[in-house]
Amino acid sequence: MEGNSELPKPQPLTKERLRPEGQELGAMDSVPTYREKGIRNSEVAIKIVYNKHRSEEETKGLERLYKNTDVFIPEVFGWTPDYLENLQRLSNGDLTPDELLNLMGTIDPNERAKDESLFRLIHGKRKAIAIVDLPYEHPLWKRIVENKFPEIKFGPDFVRTLKSVREHNQEFASLQLEREDYMLEQVQQLTQNLKNIDSKLKKKENINVLMTIGSGHEQFPDKLRNHFQSVKEASITPRVYLYNEEASRKQMNGIHVNDELLIRVLAERVLSYDKNKTFTTNDPVRDASLIREYISRFSFDELKDMFEHASDQMEWASLFKQGFNNKLKVPAAAK
Repeated sequence: MEGNSELPKPQPLTKERLRPEGQELGAMDSVPTYREKGIRNSEVAIKIVYNKHRSEEETKGLERLYKNTDVFIPEVFGWTPDYLENLQRLSNGDLTPDELLNLMGTIDPNERAKDESLFRLIHGKRKAIAIVDLPYEHPLWKRIVENKFPEIKFGPDFVRTLKSVREHNQEFASLQLEREDYMLEQVQQLTQNLKNIDSKLKKKENINVLMTIGSGHEQFPDKLRNHFQSVKEASITPRVYLYNEEASRKQMNGIHVNDELLIRVLAERVLSYDKNKTFTTNDPVRDASLIREYISRFSFDELKDMFEHASDQMEWASLFKQGFNNKLKVPAAAK
């Protein structure tokens, strides 16, 4: 976009614009079922904390829960044995956060800040560390990595683009549910060997497990409850979602994703490219809130018209900015 590409500051955010559809999903209470036989005399209590993978603040919010944790299971998609070993060395105090950061060589400042926050949480606490997510090069890991967002085509064939986004969302949700099944199996295997993971656990009758997981995996706790007596859920940050996250959450929970939501996913994608936003910042809630505020001002037909008349991303962004400016000039009562 030529010149100043900054969008004007919107009016104060409204709850209606920020409330994701399907917000009622994911109860936060504990539902006891029965004890897994293989755990013998130990009681395993699992605390699941949802996160968005986008902010160091989310990790900082774990500090209180971490104190009473015996086993910590961070969500690490595509992990390696070396990484797990280094996390345990970090927990034992044999490696410092700075040393591990240097080993990883992360360049992106937001990613580095997020990693540093996690490493400082773990460092020297002497907790057992485990990972149940898909490891690097696992066949399912490869399928998820290869499931790329479709190419966005502007012009008269926009309907095809919308269809490809729907298919991508369906495939993404299916893969994530497979990933949940894999993690469930790994958690079950892990609990059978908890006392062998850390000698300090051999004398404990009650073992507390803290697990972090993406906020879209709201079915996973219920899957765990079929095997464990105590499974609780918590969220560190307000649950405000990007449109893309909302669409995947709905699909994973078997809720129909309509074209109205899908076109907002597309607009969010193009707008984020134009603004060079990856939504990995120190304020992810504000990021999601603002982009929902921008896009929610447009109807399906208005967004569709932009996609059909734009020839490329830059022209679409220009049309979006012009439309946004026009809406700021029109009083709400006159619309």
